[in-house]
Amino acid sequence: MKIDVSYHNRHIGKVESDSLVPFIQYCEAQGYVLAWDLENRKLDLQSGLNTQEITIINKEEDEYQTELRKEIKSFLMETGVNIKETNDDESLLGNHIFLKLTSISFVDSIDSPIVKVGFSLNPKQKGLRTFIQHQLKAFHIEHEFNKDRSDTRGPYLTLECEMPKYFDKEDWKLFRNKISLSLALGLSQYLCNSLDKKSTSISNVFLHAFFDENDHQETNEIQSKKSQQSFSQQQQAATSPGNQTLSAAKESNAEVYFNYTVHAAKSKDQYMATGDLNIKNTGDTDLLNPLLCIKVQPIETINLGGQIIPPEMADTLGVQSSGGMRGWKFMEDDWFEKAQERGEYWIGPIEELLISPGETASLPHFQLTFETPEEKSMAIVRSVVYFQDKNISFTANNDIKFSF
Repeated sequence: MKIDVSYHNRHIGKVESDSLVPFIQYCEAQGYVLAWDLENRKLDLQSGLNTQEITIINKEEDEYQTELRKEIKSFLMETGVNIKETNDDESLLGNHIFLKLTSISFVDSIDSPIVKVGFSLNPKQKGLRTFIQHQLKAFHIEHEFNKDRSDTRGPYLTLECEMPKYFDKEDWKLFRNKISLSLALGLSQYLCNSLDKKSTSISNVFLHAFFDENDHQETNEIQSKKSQQSFSQQQQAATSPGNQTLSAAKESNAEVYFNYTVHAAKSKDQYMATGDLNIKNTGDTDLLNPLLCIKVQPIETINLGGQIIPPEMADTLGVQSSGGMRGWKFMEDDWFEKAQERGEYWIGPIEELLISPGETASLPHFQLTFETPEEKSMAIVRSVVYFQDKNISFTANNDIKFSF
């Protein structure tokens, strides 16, 4: 039995019966909303944020406000949030978020643009400011937050932009892109966090690993992604009747290990370790797109950094090569908040990464900062590497340990 899967009523693939249970468990764990039509063997998935609403107030807009509003709306709609628009800001009822673009102006006396965010939030909603502020910092946008002292409204945000007089259309377009993406990321991260939904539940991109890519041929590689066409063709050839004996004899294996150096403390309260996480293919099949999980304990005293890029910056800050962008990125938009909650950093390659038998791939030049705890304890850093297309994982041979 195959199930036709759609996302927001748009067909995206089919799932075989032997993958149906893990597929459903995955969807529920991520926070998707499931709507079944078993009689017709159909399943429609909705974003984990499909019950959330953001109202954008578009009262007395000029050309610049209209452009910014439309771009913010476009980004937010991709997350599955319900967007409403109104020109009435006098009676704002309900617990959903209200956003108003108050003014966009060009100023002679400033040399760089600035965003001024006004807010009225109750104590339970104060995280909204934190998430938006984090994204504004990530995009290097100068900003300030001003509290609405009247506190007469619910979750209410106002946005004012000031730009230097010399800004032309291209400058404005780039700045508009940054503001729109920062707000969309901050708002969606806040909503996911509030509802305990994972960021993967606001897109269908991670679902394709479960889909059957060839309706006429059974294959054990149903988790390979559609975008990896050449890899899929190789796997289909390996599982064809003439090659099944050869394929069965092959084995996937890897050796994962840390190479690291401990540096002298810059202060009595802090230590640092730098190094590489290496993944050596010791089997006789290709390994594709390693997914790294670096686990730290205790959470509050260890921070991970280095040449790992936030996902929203991967297209611009990755290293360009003849084969495309190279490098590593955090896999979750709210990676820092999740790391502080779970003690786990999830990292993946920016573009497709193939590790052939005998070859080694590395997460290079990571940095670990250890804060000295108040009491004697041990700090531990571990790693596990996953290969989703083969449903296998490998634990690092060694850990990084500090005794205080």
